[in-house]
Amino acid sequence: MKPPSAKPLTEGEARAKLQKIGQISLLSYWESLSLTQKESLLRQLSSLDLPLYQRMRQSLQNPQVATQNFTPFPAFYPSGNKKDREKGRELVAAGKCVTLILSGGQGSRLRFPGPKGTCPVSPIKRKSLYQLVAEKVVAASKQVERELPLILMTSPLNHIETETFFVQNAFFGLKPNQFQCFYQKMWPLLNYEGELFLEAPDKIARGPNGNGGVFRRLLELRILEKWKQAGVEYVQILPIDNPLAFPYDCEFIGFMERYGCEAGIRAAIRKNPQEKVGVLALRDGKLSVVEYTELPHPQREARDEDGGLTYRLANLGLFCFTLPFIEKAALQTLPLHRAEKSVPILSQIGETHTPEEPNAWKFEEYLFDVLPLTDQCAALLAPRENTFAPLKNLRGEDTLEVVVAALQAYDRKVFAQISGIEPPTEAQFELAPSFHYPTETLLEKWKGKNLPDQDYIEGD
Repeated sequence: MKPPSAKPLTEGEARAKLQKIGQISLLSYWESLSLTQKESLLRQLSSLDLPLYQRMRQSLQNPQVATQNFTPFPAFYPSGNKKDREKGRELVAAGKCVTLILSGGQGSRLRFPGPKGTCPVSPIKRKSLYQLVAEKVVAASKQVERELPLILMTSPLNHIETETFFVQNAFFGLKPNQFQCFYQKMWPLLNYEGELFLEAPDKIARGPNGNGGVFRRLLELRILEKWKQAGVEYVQILPIDNPLAFPYDCEFIGFMERYGCEAGIRAAIRKNPQEKVGVLALRDGKLSVVEYTELPHPQREARDEDGGLTYRLANLGLFCFTLPFIEKAALQTLPLHRAEKSVPILSQIGETHTPEEPNAWKFEEYLFDVLPLTDQCAALLAPRENTFAPLKNLRGEDTLEVVVAALQAYDRKVFAQISGIEPPTEAQFELAPSFHYPTETLLEKWKGKNLPDQDYIEGD
């Protein structure tokens, strides 16, 4: 889905707008631009949000220090409840749930050329992250005998490539009307003087505004309105880079219903005090995701009387929200998070270059900052090996090799659960997604069966 472009300003209006904030230098190359370039720059200036720009500058001048009044988050429960799965399946079959995938990232840290979702990850077929999630939705649709939608939020940096990838691959078995794709907004970057700058004579330096803008975007594009009319009650939100995240997770949805949650989180136990994950905690009595760098050393290391970490819950980025909560959150202003980045910049002699060292501030909103808005939230605690295998880095932790091994281990576990027979230790294989959303027919077919002598196993 491509939103309508902003109506361009006139040259006079653009100059007046920039003079108001002392940024007239953005028009330094105006006379050398073609008519097409001028129109493009005017459109960018039309969409420039001046109150947002002032908030960015203020956050640099007067950075807010978050309170460190933390206590452990107590509302977490173990997974494995059969009644939750059954209830969730009823809700999914009734069309009460949709799944939205956050997929705005490029594969830069992986040194992968293209959207991260196009990166191949599965053990045998080398299916991409996009193919895996699409085929899971196909399998979930078959399980509940209803065509379920797959919604992606991309960024303008990968939107066209993503849509093209799905079209060229016939939506990986989805019908075209099951697939929807929209992109997040771009926000201006600021240099170290707190000023806007150009990355090309006709292009203001900008970057994606983070996943926290998703609710506002759903409201602006009237997607929330359509979901409400269709009777949707729950929206599951998952990242594209975790192939062990499952769309239409019936247990998770049933868990939300049982506890009357406005917001739910699939969490796991932190591996150790040094693990670089956000931690679920109460900050001033409100649920928050606290970055591991924010958690003071005594709390980060603290243990309870059983020897477990006191702040034990790791945020995996797996969320579910009710539609009314999303409508409420879409109207809120979330905190700005900033990071130093090395980005393209136009030099004084009119050439674009990207320095090796950081040269600008990038601002984002984070999805988890909506959590303090609710008092009705709980975490579903799941085994990490069943839930979390993020693809992040070329080397070190969360690499492709680690992800492939995690997918293989999970398939071994699923086959053993369905068949009742452990696969041979040396077997290397991959299950079709239908094993992860088994129908009664599949369960009956594979009960008591040994692993077949093949590396890719179709379910039905």
